Amino acid sequence: MRAYFKKHFVKLTPLFFVAGAGAILSAVGLAYAWFNFDDHGGLGSGMFAMLLLMFCSVFVLDRYLVGKYAFKGVVIGEAIVLVVLPILYLFLNKETDVIVKTEHQYVAVLYTDGGLCKEQIPRSGLFDRKIEVGGDSLLRLDIGLLHEDGFGVTTPRNWGGYSQKSLDTIIARKPYRLHLYYNNVSDEEGGVIFERYKKEVFADLQ
Repeated sequence: MRAYFKKHFVKLTPLFFVAGAGAILSAVGLAYAWFNFDDHGGLGSGMFAMLLLMFCSVFVLDRYLVGKYAFKGVVIGEAIVLVVLPILYLFLNKETDVIVKTEHQYVAVLYTDGGLCKEQIPRSGLFDRKIEVGGDSLLRLDIGLLHEDGFGVTTPRNWGGYSQKSLDTIIARKPYRLHLYYNNVSDEEGGVIFERYKKEVFADLQ
């Protein structure tokens, strides 16, 4: 019994600490959600219960690996996994964000060749790219951004929400997309603004 305990519980690995800390925090969160039950208490309890189960499963897996394989190999393998997984997560969830700052209640974005491209957007973090643009109610972005995973246009914070209209067209064998975001403007007025941009933008291209 002493040998079994020493083999499975004395040898500490990276996952031992991660799973142990996660399980303790999840248990505390579960207890807090349970004893402070409200309209959202059921959801909180369920979430913490799932986290607790997940960390306990990781803990059991870690102890199994320690008992079956060489301790040094387990430590190195777990260390690699704990480094690679966060990097992989950041890569798969990378974002390219164009943050709009304007005093207008609307902003039009024209996607076309020669507009602001991905390479011109500064890096933010390991894989993300972010840039703040403003001062004009018409932005020109490279049409290739539409095919970038995680790409988005963030409207001004003070808008709260927004409505939008868009148009895809081809002129002289080149694709274009015109996108209008507007806030605190009726749909009728938004339609008028959109038609105005269509005339101004596409008239110069034809």
